[in-house]
Amino acid sequence: MGIIETSNLSVSFGNSSVLEGVTFEVASGDFVGIAGPNGAGKSTLVKALLGLIPASTESIRILGQPIESFSAYRNIGYLPQKQSGYNLLLPATVEEAVLLGLLSDKHWPRRVNAQDRHAAHEALEELGIADLSMKSVSKLSGGQYQRVMLARALVRKPQLLILDEPTTGLDPEARESLFRQLRHINAHKGITILLITHDIEYISRYANKLLYIDRKILYYGATENFPHAAIHGALPEADVCETCRH
Repeated sequence: MGIIETSNLSVSFGNSSVLEGVTFEVASGDFVGIAGPNGAGKSTLVKALLGLIPASTESIRILGQPIESFSAYRNIGYLPQKQSGYNLLLPATVEEAVLLGLLSDKHWPRRVNAQDRHAAHEALEELGIADLSMKSVSKLSGGQYQRVMLARALVRKPQLLILDEPTTGLDPEARESLFRQLRHINAHKGITILLITHDIEYISRYANKLLYIDRKILYYGATENFPHAAIHGALPEADVCETCRH
């Protein structure tokens, strides 16, 4: 079963076309890097897949369900772009921040229980930051904060994890550590990952597939087969994957 399947997905804002005829499939267990120049439509693509913005399309299927009737959002972990001033937005402990990932599944009154706290501790332990559970989010480094947000996305044990430029602003050591952790999650937990990035060299070490877009799909296939000359110009027709031509 395809975790994500799109057919002729297009997105426009007013008279401006942002995505055109995007067709691809993500298989269960894939680790897909989504790359392209600024303004290529990477974040727009992810938001369309999540139903956050309207799209003109023949079909979008997520976890085997049409997007129009999809409701199993608890099976998707989403880490949006980090905003500046993030540490001011969460005057909470690390444990409390991770527990927020479980509240949307609860009915009123939304209260956490011992099982929820155990799940939060497991997620933090998996990412090697259980010792930070009582620390204020406002006191975290950039790398620690991203791991906490990743723990919040993982606490519900999703099938699909989507990350929008999660390494922005991180130093090289923190970036390397986060990518290694994501590869471990993908390999050992079988979680399918889509990760938007500008860093093709880095993602090429970890993702098994690369989706390179500039409004349209220019390449989708094995990471090791990506023609890196495309970074500085449009891909020749011969390098576009066969499935993306249909």
